[in-house]
Amino acid sequence: MKKDTMFKLFSVCSIFFFLLLSTQGAGERFTIAQIQYAGGGDWYGDPSAIRNWLNILRERTDIDTAEDRIILKLTDHTLNRNP
Repeated sequence: MKKDTMFKLFSVCSIFFFLLLSTQGAGERFTIAQIQYAGGGDWYGDPSAIRNWLNILRERTDIDTAEDRIILKLTDHTLNRNP
């Protein structure tokens, strides 16, 4: 991958990450929602990956993270409350 493309990808991901953090309310813990779909497949693959990432984020920053991910369906009413 070209250096310019990598920089753009990193920039977009960084902006997205900081926007997600800015929507966090006072006293709320940062977490990540994973979308569950009924088509089978690997939506649930490596369930510890997000948990491990949240632990690393908590240990290396001042961000208060949840212990694990939230699993949501696209039909859940709380979908818009979770990154």
